[in-house]
Amino acid sequence: MSQPGQIGFGTGSLYAGADLSHSLTLVRAAIDAGITWIDTAPLYGHGAAERIVGEAIRGNRDELVLVSKAGILPTKMSIAYKFLGKAAALAGKVPGGRALIPPPAPLRPAFNVFAPEHVIASVENSLMKLGTNRIDYLLLHEIDAATASDEALLNALDKLVAQGKVLAYGTATQIHETCAIAAGPHSGRFSLFQMPVTGEELPAGNVVLHSLLGGTLRRLLDRLKTEEPLREAARGLGIDPDKPNLACRLIAAELQRDGVRAVLFSTSRVARLRELAEARKMSPAEAEAGAQLMAHA
Repeated sequence: MSQPGQIGFGTGSLYAGADLSHSLTLVRAAIDAGITWIDTAPLYGHGAAERIVGEAIRGNRDELVLVSKAGILPTKMSIAYKFLGKAAALAGKVPGGRALIPPPAPLRPAFNVFAPEHVIASVENSLMKLGTNRIDYLLLHEIDAATASDEALLNALDKLVAQGKVLAYGTATQIHETCAIAAGPHSGRFSLFQMPVTGEELPAGNVVLHSLLGGTLRRLLDRLKTEEPLREAARGLGIDPDKPNLACRLIAAELQRDGVRAVLFSTSRVARLRELAEARKMSPAEAEAGAQLMAHA
């Protein structure tokens, strides 16, 4: 059996502006809690997350596995867009104001930006924002199997590796595309496959999992408060139904699977972050009990 994977902190909900101080605190709290895998992307936080991560990790860079992405770009907010958003928010507080100044349409990111020159420019921009000379893993964000076979793109990625700007590259996309890429002719060039947890068989290779702690878990926890048969099932597994610690157990169960390099989570609460960081201390038996209880969901 391979070594257990690492817990990773996902930075998709880091924002600047009024949230900047809290966002910095979250990243620093993750590092203080012993989390050394930091996952970010140009898209996250409307384009602010990489710069926030760069500031937060200053002085700790060499201790971290830093993962970023290429392929999806945020749409930049113009001054006019920001002004209209603030005006609409103020107008919404007045009866009839929303009809006079409706909120602007949401900005949509640009997907499928995988032309070699765009990927290279994206990496250079990420390095600048992150304040580092290298990205440990560059992941192709929501790429499809056909694009992942493009020789010009792969050659550009290999060039970035040869220059030391990227240590290795992989994909961050959905399960079926991931499996197609992992089974394809260029699978050996990808060092990492990041994908959501689906319950399906994992592709061969190093895998990073995310989206583990969702609505299914919340609904089970709600049922656990009142449904006596479910509470009894928890007790039979050695789990206190009032303090089940299910999130940690589930993260630990995924960490202990062969081929799993890291399991990502994201939170906006420091206390929750510290709690979930304890998953790496869970025993295999504790993790398995949590997985068995989740079968009741």
